[in-house]
Amino acid sequence: MKEVTRGVACFRQKQVCIGLLYQIILDSFAMSAKMNQLTDIRQQLEQELQDRISRADAIDNRLRQPGLEDWEEQAAQRENDEVLESLGKQTVQEIEQIKQAIHRIDKGTYGLCSHCGQPIVSERLEAMPYATTCIRCA
Repeated sequence: MKEVTRGVACFRQKQVCIGLLYQIILDSFAMSAKMNQLTDIRQQLEQELQDRISRADAIDNRLRQPGLEDWEEQAAQRENDEVLESLGKQTVQEIEQIKQAIHRIDKGTYGLCSHCGQPIVSERLEAMPYATTCIRCA
């Protein structure tokens, strides 16, 4: 009877060990998939960063061009310049947000709300990969 009890106990221990190993393997695959996903997101953010920097440079170059001599044309150009300045400011803000998102990836905090610490839903991050808050805290 003792041998049977020991055999059952040993079998259960082996089941527990196999279960733990299986969970470790699954966790390892999940972590690998998450790392691949973060690598893809980082590459996407770096591309967006380069696009925004190019846009900011183009806006800056346009705003540095000399003005026109005709007063009427100068008034129209000034209105266009105000729109470009606004777009330039928005682009600079986006550049900073993208840089911060890349930094959060490097720190391991990407995808966590900066206010409550809860995960940001993937749909929000897909729509705005540099989001820092969950929908509830936004």
